[in-house]
Amino acid sequence: QAPVARRVMLDEAHHNIMATASGGYRPLVRLLTDAEFDVTPNTLPFSRERLAMTNVVVIANPNGADERASVDTRTASAFTDSEIDNVEEWVRSGGGLLLVTDHYPTGVAARRLAERFGVNLSGGWTDDPANRRALAGYGPIFGYLVFSLENGLLTDHAITRGRYDTEQIEGVSTITGESIEGPAGSVSLLRLSPTAVDWIPSSAPSATSNITTQAPVKDFNPCPSCDHIPAAGRSQGIAFAFGRGRVVVIGEMDTLVDYSVPGMQNAQFALNVVRWLAREL
Repeated sequence: QAPVARRVMLDEAHHNIMATASGGYRPLVRLLTDAEFDVTPNTLPFSRERLAMTNVVVIANPNGADERASVDTRTASAFTDSEIDNVEEWVRSGGGLLLVTDHYPTGVAARRLAERFGVNLSGGWTDDPANRRALAGYGPIFGYLVFSLENGLLTDHAITRGRYDTEQIEGVSTITGESIEGPAGSVSLLRLSPTAVDWIPSSAPSATSNITTQAPVKDFNPCPSCDHIPAAGRSQGIAFAFGRGRVVVIGEMDTLVDYSVPGMQNAQFALNVVRWLAREL
């Protein structure tokens, strides 16, 4: 049986589209289980009693409604005021929170929870032309964003150093997602470069956020009518202490489960994040 301090709860109670233990987040569950973490799905609202049962909570891709609902409906807050109060109190008392957001509409649905920790979520789509690799199905605008030692966008931190030289991170990739700005004292792990931009909906975009239903590659753009604003100085991954607890926010859900990009250490990065939240780093 795993030590008590290695209990991880994966949230499935907030319309976590494509991010459940039996679905899109199965690779992360397998990774953590192989590392002897005890991973339990959560299907109930965040009460004090529920949170007391774990050491690390992973919330990935929360939405205000399920995937059959309209996109604008999914922008409603994924969490009640009571849940936000309970999560804040739990982290302040020593819990480890991993909040994994994504592009519109998830960033909007997660905002109220993020704001309680002083985190600003852009709520749109993020691109960085100077640090992007082509991605099949995405066309000329969006693709893999690369944060590496080579391009200087990967920050030195316990998470990126790991416990040993073999756990050091040299590169992490994301797929679009959204940009983040952390509170004072937070560390930007995945820094966006001066060429980074956010595509921000001024109102609910007509295009769906699921790329599988988009037009052919040559025409792909999730929100051609979006406001196009600079994202320089923002981030796609931050870490900080909060009271006696710790918080990591990642701006793109595939970061922790896509281990296929050559030269990137996304799997080790995911493991290091959870180890840091569990105070093993």
